[in-house]
Amino acid sequence: MSLCFRDGDLYRMYYRGGNYKLTRTEYTEVHPLTYCFAESPDGIHWTKPDLGLVEFAGSKHNNIVLIGIGADFLRAVHRHEPRLPARREVQGHRQTVAAAGRACTSSGSPDGLHWSRVEDKPVITKGAFDSQNLAFWDTTRHEYRVYFRDFREGRDIKTSTSPDMMTWSEPTWLDYAPGRSGELYTNQILPYYRAPHVFLGFPTRYVDRGWTPSHEYLPQLDHRHVRAGPSPREGSAVTEGMFMSSHDGQHFSIWPEAFPAARPAHA
Repeated sequence: MSLCFRDGDLYRMYYRGGNYKLTRTEYTEVHPLTYCFAESPDGIHWTKPDLGLVEFAGSKHNNIVLIGIGADFLRAVHRHEPRLPARREVQGHRQTVAAAGRACTSSGSPDGLHWSRVEDKPVITKGAFDSQNLAFWDTTRHEYRVYFRDFREGRDIKTSTSPDMMTWSEPTWLDYAPGRSGELYTNQILPYYRAPHVFLGFPTRYVDRGWTPSHEYLPQLDHRHVRAGPSPREGSAVTEGMFMSSHDGQHFSIWPEAFPAARPAHA
């Protein structure tokens, strides 16, 4: 999972890195999860700078900004709204596992590379946070908003708002018209840059009916069988992208059809 945005003359990208040992009986991490950084002048040509921040495999010559606990579900990275005191600080949300279960903590960085916790205690505790936690500054309503996953008859999306990234409102479930249309895995909700009062979302619909005869026609069937060994749902579950929109960030119109990706015409 990754997040990309424009920051002045550069595009910043933060993405998660991992490696797994996968057999028909085992599915384990080879090393702790990492969060890495890349930059680009145009959003097309990317470089991975040698940051020298985090030791990995005996060397700091890499583009890692976080490793291990705190790097598992870091999802929200953004510039402060200019009127706030810490105007140059980049902030984000990390998922962490607290004693009573999962929770969401807030971290900050003066440059988007050197990260530290803003405070030790979690800022949001009512949610699963085991997927993309996406937060941003709402320029129309002058507040921060976050979208994250919880479970309500399967995977679904909650939202909360804050004036300062630290004190958050009681999380609430999203409403959908005409209906949710299945479990929603991630949300990808952000203001539309040409009309920031409108929220656009590209959620992932998650469907798991168990293994069926139609699975035999899916791509990479051998790999799917291997994944199904230690984790049956990872062999049988399928996903697809969807589209939804909202004018208030809470009530969304959602289209039940899968959102098709356009393909360029052949010359």
